[in-house]
Amino acid sequence: MKINYFLYFNFILLSIIPIFLITGPFLPDLTISIISLVTVFIILKNKYFFLLKNKFTILFFIFYFF
Repeated sequence: MKINYFLYFNFILLSIIPIFLITGPFLPDLTISIISLVTVFIILKNKYFFLLKNKFTILFFIFYFF
């Protein structure tokens, strides 16, 4: 079984967020930004483009850019 280190890294960062909330706003924001960049990298590397073609995702991007 192959271990996906990026997903493991995301899980660790996600579980550390409550601890970082005590320190202030910088560390939780940095953690969430890193998680989002790693997730985009996983989507592009593994060619999971069907996640981006979802109707909810398209609606979210339209709402975000509006």
